Amino acid sequence: MPFGETLRSIRLERRLKQSDLATNGVSRQLISLFESGERLPSYENLEYFARKLDVSVSVFFDNNIDEKVNKLLLILFKQGNFAEKEGRWSEALKCWDNLLELCRSYNNTHKASHAQWHKGLAQCELGQWHDALNTLLPLLVQREFPNSDDTMYPFLQTLARCYRELGQNDHSITFFSLASSLVSPSDERWLRMHINIGSGYLLMGDLQHAECYFEESIEAAKQCGDGHLEVWALLGWVTTHLNRGMIDHVEGRLQRIQKLSDNLGMSEIKTELKHARVVLHRLAKEWNQALTLLDECLAIKKNNVEALGQLLYEKILIAAGTKNRVVGDEALTQIEALPNTVSSHARIWLAIAEYYLAFDNYHAASGALRRARAGQSSLAYDEASSVLALVSKFSPTEGAS
Repeated sequence: MPFGETLRSIRLERRLKQSDLATNGVSRQLISLFESGERLPSYENLEYFARKLDVSVSVFFDNNIDEKVNKLLLILFKQGNFAEKEGRWSEALKCWDNLLELCRSYNNTHKASHAQWHKGLAQCELGQWHDALNTLLPLLVQREFPNSDDTMYPFLQTLARCYRELGQNDHSITFFSLASSLVSPSDERWLRMHINIGSGYLLMGDLQHAECYFEESIEAAKQCGDGHLEVWALLGWVTTHLNRGMIDHVEGRLQRIQKLSDNLGMSEIKTELKHARVVLHRLAKEWNQALTLLDECLAIKKNNVEALGQLLYEKILIAAGTKNRVVGDEALTQIEALPNTVSSHARIWLAIAEYYLAFDNYHAASGALRRARAGQSSLAYDEASSVLALVSKFSPTEGAS
């Protein structure tokens, strides 16, 4: 018998109402969700109901299963929950995997869906993105998996996170959108999802949609008084606006980020602010300020290859804008040391082509452009369009093909 049916049966035997079992952290509405099978209990929930109803926790497991097996199910369930709460995800994964196999062996589908969900969550926390998707996606069509908003929100959020980490931003946007549809715009979770959707569009190069989502997120953060999320929404808007080559209103919003992050002690924002100002100074052709801040950022981010790639992209563009061979050659040396797995690799080679064109070196620019086009699938739409624009700059005798 599923947990919810067992709970209801014992409650009615004792002539208790759902409100009689309610307490802080376990509302009557939550008990109703448990009994209807729309919400899965934690081990703490099981312990609470066992104490309240004066029964053993084991009664909430399948009575048709051998007592020793039931005891093992109970132990794995308890250990998995505790490992999760303490962030010991490798240990949690082993518990949930063993519990899942045991439940499947004894055809306990309700407990199996619970174990499968938590196994996928553990895989996600361990960065096993493909494995997590393979574990979680089948739950979308399993009748035993609860479809309440409280369960589906973290489930959809986890799927979105996996797709984002795998670079499949269109899928991540879909699941972040589904998760946001389950909560009210006044809910902080809606705001988080909105920022994630904006980030997805930014990574896809759909800058217009990204800016709209970040703008809505900024206003929502102000209304609910969440300074931390306002900072991230503002930073997303600034990044998107600068990527569009626009600098209007950027300084005012950077100052707002600075003020909020200082007041909230968000020290991790300082380098992001400097990076944004590098781009702002470059677009405004304030080359000296851009280079000074760029050197500071490079010193801080030297061990972060993704951030380093983005900063070297700026450096080569500054070298192109100033026609500074010293800065450009230094940047080229640093870029060659980057691993090919850096997500901005194609974008960097597009900037290198611009650098060579600044010196009318069409042969070198052609080579850089070929490398950019080889990775064109990783370029945003606007950047892919820039490839075509650069091709038009070649003289007829210096074709890029």
